[in-house]
Amino acid sequence: MYNHTFSILFTIENKTYVIGAIYRHTNQNISDFTKLLDITLNKLSSKKLSCIIAGDINIDLAKCNDHSDTAEYSNNLLMHNFMPMIVMPTRITGRSATIIDHIYYYEGRNLTKNYQVKSSNLINDLTDHLPNYMIVTRSKSIQLKERPLVCIFSEKNTQNFIRGMQSADMSDIHCESKKGTSVFLSITLAHINRFSNFFHCCIWQ
Repeated sequence: MYNHTFSILFTIENKTYVIGAIYRHTNQNISDFTKLLDITLNKLSSKKLSCIIAGDINIDLAKCNDHSDTAEYSNNLLMHNFMPMIVMPTRITGRSATIIDHIYYYEGRNLTKNYQVKSSNLINDLTDHLPNYMIVTRSKSIQLKERPLVCIFSEKNTQNFIRGMQSADMSDIHCESKKGTSVFLSITLAHINRFSNFFHCCIWQ
């Protein structure tokens, strides 16, 4: 067992991603952990599913050249094309600096796409581990479709509309029916146009 694991599967723009979170207890044998992890890596790489694995693994990547089990763990991930995104120390004390919090990214079918990956540590003293992050972006921007304007019938907007109607010139509406329609439409459109910037900034489902 990994001690603690969690994974989710989701789709963005017809592209499926798997995100897995792992906590490995410090007392678990590294070689046993690597063998169990290899089973999952085989499944993911065979299906070409884009995947991010992150967690407090408690294996110091800085010891790859000096510790055989750590080297086996790292080489196994690389063999399946899971690239390490965090290569700087994530736990720093007065006596040591270790890379024990890991993020790995497997591109899968994104390999031929214009994707860019950025990752790093955040510097803070909230815990004894530095927070890590990874961002996947596309170099090609996505053009959102034009969305229609929608009138918000809030109390404030309703009062503004009423005041607009009350201040409108209605003196000869009874003599010219088209003028009444024109006044009503102009006030209504004036209030709708006030929301155009708001609605273009909204995220629509």
